[in-house]
Amino acid sequence: MVEKTKKTTSSTSKKVVNGVRHRLLKDKLLSKDESTMRLFSYINKILHRSEKGESFLSINLPNIIVWPHSNMHLRIEGPVVDLLSKLYANRESFFITTKIGESKSEKDAKNLLLTGTFGYIEKFTKISNNSCRLSFKTTVRGKASGHQIRDKILRSKVMLKDINLEDLNKGSNPREKALLKTILGTVVSISSKTSLNFEKFHSLEEAFNSNKWVSIDGVLSLTGLPYEFVSTLYSISSAGVILSKIQNFLSEEIEKLSIDKEIDDKVGKNMSEFQRSVYLQEKLKVIQEELGNNGKEKMLEKMKEKKVPERVLKVITKELERLSTMSSMSPESSIIKHYAEWILDLPWGSEKNSPLNLLKAKKVLDADHYGIKKAKERILEMLSVYSRKGDLSNNILCFVGPPGVGKTSLVSSISTVLNRPLVKISLGGISDESEIRGHRRTYIGAQPGRIVNALKQSKTLSPVILLDEIDKIHSGSHGSPISALLEVLDPSQNKHFRDNFMEFDIDLSGIIFIATANNLDNIPLPLLDRIEVINLSSYSELEKLKIAKKHILPRAIEKIGIRKSEFSISESALKDLIHNYTIEAGVRLLSKNIEKLLRKSLSMLLSIEDDETTTPSKKKIIVSKENLNNFIDPVAKEIEVNPKPRVGKVNILSVGQFGGSLKQLETIKVSGVPQVIKTGLLKEQFQESIDVALAWIKSNINLLGISSSVIEGHTLYVHIPHSSGIEGPSAGLAITTSLVSTLLKVPVRGDIAMTGEISLTGDALAVGGVVEKIMGAYSKGIKKIIVPRSVLPVIKELDTEIRDNVEIIAVDSILEVLKLTILGFEDKFDSINLSRHSYIGYR
Repeated sequence: MVEKTKKTTSSTSKKVVNGVRHRLLKDKLLSKDESTMRLFSYINKILHRSEKGESFLSINLPNIIVWPHSNMHLRIEGPVVDLLSKLYANRESFFITTKIGESKSEKDAKNLLLTGTFGYIEKFTKISNNSCRLSFKTTVRGKASGHQIRDKILRSKVMLKDINLEDLNKGSNPREKALLKTILGTVVSISSKTSLNFEKFHSLEEAFNSNKWVSIDGVLSLTGLPYEFVSTLYSISSAGVILSKIQNFLSEEIEKLSIDKEIDDKVGKNMSEFQRSVYLQEKLKVIQEELGNNGKEKMLEKMKEKKVPERVLKVITKELERLSTMSSMSPESSIIKHYAEWILDLPWGSEKNSPLNLLKAKKVLDADHYGIKKAKERILEMLSVYSRKGDLSNNILCFVGPPGVGKTSLVSSISTVLNRPLVKISLGGISDESEIRGHRRTYIGAQPGRIVNALKQSKTLSPVILLDEIDKIHSGSHGSPISALLEVLDPSQNKHFRDNFMEFDIDLSGIIFIATANNLDNIPLPLLDRIEVINLSSYSELEKLKIAKKHILPRAIEKIGIRKSEFSISESALKDLIHNYTIEAGVRLLSKNIEKLLRKSLSMLLSIEDDETTTPSKKKIIVSKENLNNFIDPVAKEIEVNPKPRVGKVNILSVGQFGGSLKQLETIKVSGVPQVIKTGLLKEQFQESIDVALAWIKSNINLLGISSSVIEGHTLYVHIPHSSGIEGPSAGLAITTSLVSTLLKVPVRGDIAMTGEISLTGDALAVGGVVEKIMGAYSKGIKKIIVPRSVLPVIKELDTEIRDNVEIIAVDSILEVLKLTILGFEDKFDSINLSRHSYIGYR
């Protein structure tokens, strides 16, 4: 008897496997692809294990029925994690069953359904020793003969379940197909009237209408019918019986809907006019309470008091009328209220045009800033126009310079002089147009743009707005903030600026816009066309000393709280602090170091204040050059300039975010392949300068006395220590000088620095940042500097002290540079007209 039962069961399981294979063939899915072969591998393993009577690892899901051909994701915890890991590694299946009811006991297997679904793991992710995340796919249904829990692990003996896997759409049973068609029609007719969720049913309907394969498992997994009802169908094998039960359930649902409609119709007819009136009155009362008593009229009165323009009143009146008809629970009602509050918060009719005293303006600028005469002169010119015309809409200044040179403080001084509030808008990193133009009110959490925010913050329609770091704005995937900013800065357009949130024109012509940037090259060209650039160069050490004495030290003493009688610092200590402890174009780091020094001094004072044995003379901190190390952490000094002549070593000048600096270019030659290798983070344009220099040398080897075999038989290495990514053509003259020195083994003077581009014909061409470069060389003790003659006009911007102490040598050609710098070349080109050198060297 046992043998007969086992044989029958085995036959049933094989029938299921054959049924699955038959279904896949009909659906034209059976192929030699990896996924199909994997499916049959898992089903065959299930068949063999169930025939041997082996138990399967089981997972129970509370009140969830999982159907075949489903994809699921679960997080599992407990001792079963290691077993699941082995199943994944061995490509074995596990059994998924359903727990009925609210029992949480892990030892209770009574509430588990016997019918379930087999699944295999597609992805296993171990989160910790006791938890994992599974992605698995279900294959076929099975029926357990029983469940057993040991050591908190559930196991079940399961056989594949005999179920009709025929295609209901193309099958041989016309009754089942007709039942399915009736069910689909019923769902379509009641889906909009019932509370049941039939969203998934649309895919089933589409498959049926397209004459695709439809199984009874597909029907059950996509019905959207209540769990309580579907769970009764889980163990039924006959497709016809399942479809009949579904149709009966839907018929009962139709009957319930019919009864509900009949009741609603009767209630509607019985409602009297009095009851309708009471209902409407109550609704109106709730709306008015939400707005405040007669809230619409009160809000409009407030807006008229604030002199809100008539065109804006029309817009908000329309919105408030919509609000009066809405429920207080409506999401849109809060949006309208937020919108009305923003209109009330804007400074309507509030403009500040105070009389301007130019003499007072000059005093304020001079008191707040040392040096930067050119910038202050241009500001006074702008203010003169404002004093006469009362309009600055066509004057949009942009201060360009390294950090710490006074860009923001200049804008603050302008704000003080004009008696207008200052609002800063940081543009760094902005790539979304909505940041400038605002978000549309349809979006959740929508807000106006930064320009409208600035008006609200300043409480006037005529503030000074600082557009900080305009060189760091860029276009992104959400529109172009650059285009929006162009509209803001255009005097012909900003009178009618439209913020997306406000949705009405706002006049920005009363605003004074001033921008700041660190790098002129990074400002988008359209924006550059709208602004007037004022360059702020680096401070010299003398200027930093005067700024420290006049501005930084007094402010820092007041900020820290130390008394003037308790502290003093010598001029030599300040110079040492500037020269050896700060490497910057401005004075920001200097200011921080002075504050650090004062804090240390105050700490020392307080520690001896209560000591009665301390004499009054010792109750004062005196900082000198000798004891400066006791107050400030020592810093590693840069390599000092060696004035001794050396082969291939040339002093070059560069300019960066910290202003001008002095670097040393080194070149050596090594026997090998004729090539040039550059090191020291040198960029692409620097490589091009090397190529141009070498081309000029090769075309003039006879003039220079260089053997071609020296060039052809050596590899040249070009390096700049501590270069930090030097870019640009300004090292052309220096590279050529260094290469000639190396190829001839002749030293170069170490007391001269140079800057300038070289052309293929040997011309010395102009470069930028010459003022900062000369200041950088001067700070390192270099007193002779070679520059292209074409840059001489900008030398007048140098501080008088530097001009009087530095010898600036202007040249037209590289031959002049070689005569001045390479030892033994002083008389080498006397027979050549250097002004016509461009025509020398062609072969």
